[in-house]
Amino acid sequence: MPTRAQKTAALVAAAISLAAARPALAQTRSARDLFGAYAYVRDYTEDLALPAGWVAGGSTGLNRWLSIVAEAGGSHRTVWLVGGDVSISQYSVMAGARASLAIGRFVEFVQLVFGPVHARGNAFGIDTRDTHVAGQGGIGLDLALNQKLAVRVQLDVRELRTSHQFRTIAGIVYASR
Repeated sequence: MPTRAQKTAALVAAAISLAAARPALAQTRSARDLFGAYAYVRDYTEDLALPAGWVAGGSTGLNRWLSIVAEAGGSHRTVWLVGGDVSISQYSVMAGARASLAIGRFVEFVQLVFGPVHARGNAFGIDTRDTHVAGQGGIGLDLALNQKLAVRVQLDVRELRTSHQFRTIAGIVYASR
């Protein structure tokens, strides 16, 4: 557990880094962006990890802080067994809104999206499919590399009627004005 001195030092370091951030990059929050990322999904209801995943999407700004966002993604896992493979995958298409705030080289955001999640499983030749509407809330951080590119990290909680999932994303954002 961090000591009080360590917490104070971390707070001072964060304040210095924010104060030293270049103000010109604070204006780089774009009207539109596209992103592609690696996604790791953990389903806590089924105690299942889907480590091979992707997500792609984009947003269009309505004003300086509010955007419409859409994304599509997929996650997969195959478990090799002696009697046959077990394959699990899920795909989603979601849309909603994102609120963001640019501070220096960083753009912090929260977003809320809704849409269908299609799951498919195959075990020993038996195929099952199911589609549910999901709600997903998340927080994220973009770090501007230059005027057009940023690195994104994002954490999401996805609620389906049948499960509760946590998703971690790391990827690249391309911004245009």
